[in-house]
Amino acid sequence: MIVLRRILFLLANFLLLLAFVFRFIARRVLRKKARWLRVDLRGDVRFLPRRQNYTRFLKGFGPPIHEVDLRGLERSIDAAIKLPAVEGVIVVVHPLGGGFAAMSSLRDLLRKIVASGRRCIVFLPRGGGMKELFVASAGGEIVVGKGSTLLLGGLSASTTYWKGALERAGIDLTVHRRSEYKTAMEPYARESMSDEQREQTELLLGGIDEAIREAVAKARQLDPETVRAILERPILVAEEAVSLGLADRVAYEDELENLMARREEGPNSDALASEVRDDKRQTNQERAQQARFDKRAQKREKNQFTPLPLSIAPKLVEPQDFLPLRSLPLIALIRVEGAIMDAGETRASYDRLKRALRWARASKAIRGVLLYVDSPGGSALASQLIHRELVRLREKKPVMAYFGNVAASGGYYVGVGAQKIFANPYTITGSIGVISAKPSLARLQEKLGLRVETVKTGPSADFFALHRSHRPEESEAFEAFVDAHYRDFVAIVAEGRGQAFDAIEEKARGRVYLGKEAHALGLVDGLGGIGLAFDELKRAMGLPKEMKAGVIEPRERGLRAPLPEPPRLARELVKALAIAELSDYMGLATSRDPVLYYEPTLSVFYHRMRNES
Repeated sequence: MIVLRRILFLLANFLLLLAFVFRFIARRVLRKKARWLRVDLRGDVRFLPRRQNYTRFLKGFGPPIHEVDLRGLERSIDAAIKLPAVEGVIVVVHPLGGGFAAMSSLRDLLRKIVASGRRCIVFLPRGGGMKELFVASAGGEIVVGKGSTLLLGGLSASTTYWKGALERAGIDLTVHRRSEYKTAMEPYARESMSDEQREQTELLLGGIDEAIREAVAKARQLDPETVRAILERPILVAEEAVSLGLADRVAYEDELENLMARREEGPNSDALASEVRDDKRQTNQERAQQARFDKRAQKREKNQFTPLPLSIAPKLVEPQDFLPLRSLPLIALIRVEGAIMDAGETRASYDRLKRALRWARASKAIRGVLLYVDSPGGSALASQLIHRELVRLREKKPVMAYFGNVAASGGYYVGVGAQKIFANPYTITGSIGVISAKPSLARLQEKLGLRVETVKTGPSADFFALHRSHRPEESEAFEAFVDAHYRDFVAIVAEGRGQAFDAIEEKARGRVYLGKEAHALGLVDGLGGIGLAFDELKRAMGLPKEMKAGVIEPRERGLRAPLPEPPRLARELVKALAIAELSDYMGLATSRDPVLYYEPTLSVFYHRMRNES
């Protein structure tokens, strides 16, 4: 089979050889023209692109789905830096979505351009908010669109509390948790925010706010207190942003060409040109030749400052003209995205991840595995079983974990099974704790005139029934049940991190941390982008850092595609009522298993206000 494959590849390469000359010439031309590159950033900023399956064949149908793929953007920027003709990059920042960890990684990539000595002009055509300003501050020059607005004001986190509504409906919820900072179901068990929740929310908000202020102050060479006062202003028009030092100039998009141009003409060039054009001794033929020369010069000047797409850079630096005769070493990329469930075909269900991890373990072609975690947690049982599969996989092959925007509670439980854990400095992680709840619909049934009659052989045979609350001795048993799972969780983390049980328990208790704090506490091994995790995995596989490796993902059942973004009003309504969180909570609360979960409403901290005009 391998011999046949190589023969087919040789035949294909022979055909490709015929077109090689034309592609080689085209690349030579493009390398000379690639003095300026351009990239448009809009939509959700993601460490990894969505898996689209069949949708790549349906481009052009329905509304486009925009996203920023950090992994692909990193390859393009690294390639652009290697092109000697490139003078700079135009970065057009449209409204962005996603967590702060992704924004931080995006900003680090843009800083690479400036560090290489190239110009980096960041254009905000519609202004933006805290996210867009934070990202734009990485550029050497910031241009704000004429008529646009910066919507600032600081950071905020809001939580909707449902207890009053549930009580009016006749629904009671008894929560059992370990420990005091495990506040996942607090919105449904309390009428207001607890001191522990307020404490850790303020710490997370303060850490991110400080990062934004320091980044903007350093990039714009402003005093930190001055930046604080500026960012507390809710609205700035474009001209105000320039006068306060947040931006360099105001311009329309068609005026960017003037910023790119660096004309180095001699002092007498205009006079000489005028002298030639006004020379009365010129013949008609000479004047026609001069006109053609001026037209060609204008065309060359226009092409010189017409930016090419940044995505073309990898094709110019490392072209793939021929099919490789030898297979690249393969890395399996396995994603844990969303709430962790026992069953189903979600990105974080035990059923799906069990198949993926066992496939990676059994495949002889796969030499290493990268586990990408972006999950607030979920079912304790599912998290434990996924962790077990990861440990079995680690016995045969190197496994590294990378934490995205949120890898907390059950998400951290799963990741601790890897050999090493990497995260962004602003990843939200930790939340090592357990929570469970017992809902009761007894009062609601009474209001509706419903009566439940139960026949049972033991006093607690209907322990999980919704038509009654727990008796005191049953609540004590439930507390012991949750406590046992908490101790198991802490023991698993202690074993995975090579620390004592008491040392981990002191850091646990349900607390959440930013990635840089988790790294200082020994809960994370390294800080950086997802490329750092890939590099460490290749090192563990025995491969040089510069060597290419293929990345493969397990096949998914069914035809799945990302849904188009819903209307803005619908998005705001879902967010205001916390409908998505309520669905997750109710699904987990009615489970018979304890829950390892962190409140996802805190994964994005800042205003999502955008200039919609």
